[in-house]
Amino acid sequence: MAKAHCPHNMQAESPPPEEIQEGRSRVIIQCRMHPDAIAAHLPSRMRPLVLRGSGLCFLTYRRMRVSPGLLHGPSGETVDHLSFRVAVEFGSSVSTKTGAWVMRRESSSWLESRCGGALQRGVYRQAEFHLKDEPHRMCLHAEADDALTLEFDLEACDGLKGSVFASTREAMRHLVATAGVRPRNRLVPSADRLGIENGRVEAEPMKVLSLRSAFLDDPVLFPPGSVELDSAFRLVPVRTALVPKAVEAPGSQVQPAH
Repeated sequence: MAKAHCPHNMQAESPPPEEIQEGRSRVIIQCRMHPDAIAAHLPSRMRPLVLRGSGLCFLTYRRMRVSPGLLHGPSGETVDHLSFRVAVEFGSSVSTKTGAWVMRRESSSWLESRCGGALQRGVYRQAEFHLKDEPHRMCLHAEADDALTLEFDLEACDGLKGSVFASTREAMRHLVATAGVRPRNRLVPSADRLGIENGRVEAEPMKVLSLRSAFLDDPVLFPPGSVELDSAFRLVPVRTALVPKAVEAPGSQVQPAH
């Protein structure tokens, strides 16, 4: 994976919640992964879902507003969620189901991280996130215990290149097919939802200028060469432009209505 430093000043404080456009702050980075590397992290009843010879790992990042409650502060506060999920299949040859297994979760919520790790299955970790979200650029720097955990720098582009998916539409169909997540985040269920099932968001292709992940770059967990960057996109609200209706005036050509 690319390992260049993000050019933005990522150590600056995150912008206030009201300055963050929540619809844009959802990113998926896809990596091709050797099926054997995925299988080592799965329960015995699951196996990697292989597409064109590769398993698939999805880094999903979401900044979301939360409701007040035990795990969070006042209403309107934003919480960052990061997950590393892999596409899987399970069941018999007669009835095969698909879904996603979450290998690791990271959250900016201290209580959620601690309670999640103690009360639920799966690996949880607290991290501090610094996000810069611009119309055509997105940078994230996350760290835990004063050490880098994830950093990426993305730039809008005109399409997926060199991906196992022919288009963002195909990638979205695959994500919908593997939307069933295990183990579930029972404390904050909405953190697992990508919002793609209802058709209200679309995928905007992003070029990965740099990517560093302490988890995926760990040679003990993933042998060298077993993980390759595939593609990335940002989930944005579906654009619904109003198209003027055509009206016909007597003795003239059809003209657009104003």
